[in-house]
Amino acid sequence: MNDAFETLKPLLGGSESPHLGPQRRLEALAWPEVERQLDDRLAQTRLDGQRAALIRSLVLLWHDHLDASHTLSQAIHSADGSFLHGIMHRREPDFGNAAYWFRKVGEHPIYPLLAREIATLETESEFKSALIRDDRWNPLAMIDACEAVEVSAADEADAAFLRTVQAAEFRLLLQHFSGNQLT
Repeated sequence: MNDAFETLKPLLGGSESPHLGPQRRLEALAWPEVERQLDDRLAQTRLDGQRAALIRSLVLLWHDHLDASHTLSQAIHSADGSFLHGIMHRREPDFGNAAYWFRKVGEHPIYPLLAREIATLETESEFKSALIRDDRWNPLAMIDACEAVEVSAADEADAAFLRTVQAAEFRLLLQHFSGNQLT
């Protein structure tokens, strides 16, 4: 792990990961506090403007500031920006729009790591086998799973599993954005 990732990792802290939908968590930081902590921690790194914007969008999304994250991610014209844009719309929820953005992502560098990590999770969730097909991460299946949980009164274990998956997305994206070598 590099120093930038270690410096930034606490920004994704807390005992509870973000909800799959737009609900705010009590422990999510207020927007001014997120901005203050981001500014302080980013100043300690040597990350360029694009990486800093990606991290800012990611951390705002983690702390349930969907609109602020959306404003940033839609201005980042890359697979990374599309990934964040897709997560934001998945949480909004606007599942069709999320699928559009994930199709724009293509094969993202974190997908193999995400597939390996999720494959090792112990779960009773029916969604696990859909998320990983032929050892490959399927982001569209994640959208479908989140929609299934949102539309139905899904089993709490399924929702908890998907939140764990989403938290892994956030952590791996932070590693990628902070310049960590992904292996």
